[in-house]
Amino acid sequence: MFLPWFPTSIQAQNFATFNKNSLVLSNGLVEREIIIKDGNILTKSLKINGNDLNFDSEKSKEFSLYIDGKYCDGQSGWSLKSFKNASDNHQGKGATVKLQGTKDFWGIEVDITYLLYPDLPVIRKQICILNNSGKEIMIESFDVEKLILGFSFVRAVAYVNYGRQKHLSTYISDWDDPVIAIHSYKENAGILLGNESPGVLKRTAYNTEYDNADIGLTHKEEKYPFRKYIKNADQWTSPRVFVIPYINSSDPWMIMNTILANFVRRHMGLRINEIQIRPTVMYNSYIPFYEKISDTLLQDQAKIAAK
Repeated sequence: MFLPWFPTSIQAQNFATFNKNSLVLSNGLVEREIIIKDGNILTKSLKINGNDLNFDSEKSKEFSLYIDGKYCDGQSGWSLKSFKNASDNHQGKGATVKLQGTKDFWGIEVDITYLLYPDLPVIRKQICILNNSGKEIMIESFDVEKLILGFSFVRAVAYVNYGRQKHLSTYISDWDDPVIAIHSYKENAGILLGNESPGVLKRTAYNTEYDNADIGLTHKEEKYPFRKYIKNADQWTSPRVFVIPYINSSDPWMIMNTILANFVRRHMGLRINEIQIRPTVMYNSYIPFYEKISDTLLQDQAKIAAK
């Protein structure tokens, strides 16, 4: 059986190295270099170690949203406040980039956290918005991750609807797309786009702006639009998103059944994986209601589900 190739991993105390205006994230399998210069933040490269294919272009905008109706992205004039090490409770290690807004976004602070995990080519991302503008702000159309892929949509296909269907060219996801695979036949490589946003607020878009890949929350013109009000001196943290680039594989399902599955079980932090003693009761949540329904029946089933 053919397996996708990845370089041998290396263990490290932290997967982040930063200097005056750049951040390099690497766990020995995947590497991402982020540059902050001239008021912009951008990903210079996103690669599997030992391979030249760049999964992101320097033209990408890193993130985007609307703040009080004004469009804002990684090129909207940001000053770098600091880099700091970051981690979670599931072996994730990386860094947080703290940015301070200027001009139209004065008083807005954006903290972008990138986490990597041992032995997996996964980069997880989350953004925290801090409002010190002196007034309440409204945010909409939040894309936590914005990439421009290093291969053309012309020779690529998207695996959507839990990876069960193939889709060509432009695609905007719905609640049935926690992960989308974008696979390039020409490069024999691809990338998984993971979105941990809840239910109908989940949005992942491909090739809506020529080879782009956006992961985040629904836009204001869509059926279930996301909107959040943040009071002055308050903050809000986005859902997490993640990317898994891969090479030397003709089948994205190979990646979903191995690397993605291992990430979900070991590092995502799902509550079911943290329960030491799991209930063995099985129940059907709708068959009993065909003939009878009562408050006692509902309460009993809720108690079983909560265990």
